[in-house]
Amino acid sequence: MTISNKAKAIGCLIFGLFLLITLFSMLNTKREMSSKIQALQEQNSSLQSSMKQSNSKYDQLSKQYDELNKEKNGSANESLISTTNELFKLVYNYNTDKKSDSLAARKGQAKPFANSSALDSLFSKNAEDWAPSVSTISKLEERPQVYRMSSDDKNLTALVLIDYSVSIAESKPQKGELMYRLTFDPVEKKVSEIKLLGEISVTQ
Repeated sequence: MTISNKAKAIGCLIFGLFLLITLFSMLNTKREMSSKIQALQEQNSSLQSSMKQSNSKYDQLSKQYDELNKEKNGSANESLISTTNELFKLVYNYNTDKKSDSLAARKGQAKPFANSSALDSLFSKNAEDWAPSVSTISKLEERPQVYRMSSDDKNLTALVLIDYSVSIAESKPQKGELMYRLTFDPVEKKVSEIKLLGEISVTQ
């Protein structure tokens, strides 16, 4: 074999080794890339699954919150209206000729619906000492109209419109409208504060 042929053979061998090394390198690179792609796909699948679970949990918690909030507010509103109706019945439905309708008796009956401070505002602190000088008949003309204003984490605030009539010494009943602002504790289910804002209108 001549030197030229030997050189060609060595060149071919070296080129073949280079191709073989390159091929192995490419195969290894391809395997690594395939492995990385598979790992990324698994991570992506895991993340999607976690996101679906998180979204599902969020939707579930959000739905539960809405239901509980609706239930809480609905229940609180019902208690507010019911308590307000019962309280103002005792304030405005009375006949002073009846002992059972005395100021002290009505104040006592109203204890389940308001705290002592609110009762003192509506019936007077010294209700036991109060005695009517003339016969008086009072009654609600309509159920109290309750307008909820706002609420915080604990209490509700509302305006209450009272439509009533009163007859003194058998005179012709006089009608009037009064506006109150009250604070209601939905836990105790009692009026905790109340203030008379004033007279809206009076019809003789």
